[in-house]
Amino acid sequence: MRLASALLAVAVSAASVHADRAPEKVTRTDPGATRRTAATWTLVGAGGLFLSSVVLGLYEKHAYDDDVARGDVAGANHAVVVARYGGTGLFAAGVVAAGVAVYLRVTAPEKHTIVTPAVAPGQVGLALTHSF
Repeated sequence: MRLASALLAVAVSAASVHADRAPEKVTRTDPGATRRTAATWTLVGAGGLFLSSVVLGLYEKHAYDDDVARGDVAGANHAVVVARYGGTGLFAAGVVAAGVAVYLRVTAPEKHTIVTPAVAPGQVGLALTHSF
């Protein structure tokens, strides 16, 4: 009889020890993540504007050379105007976009490293905390 009650006690305690616990929900926040993402995509857009400026300039140079070879003065002047104002406008927009991207990245809140004093019986030191 003692054996049966001992086995029953072990079975009950084992069942309670192995019960699944609800997983703890841990929420990690990064206050600057959205701003850094916006800065990255703005910088990608700035690169696209710079590339568009170069492509437009090369295309208009080709058009200018063709118009000069054919003797088309109006076409050559049009290519110069498009390259001058269109290419320069695209480049200026790229510079502005790159400036906005740098501003967004520099002003984004960062994760912080915290250094605090730690005091224990017989010991004094510093505790370093950093979030990754």
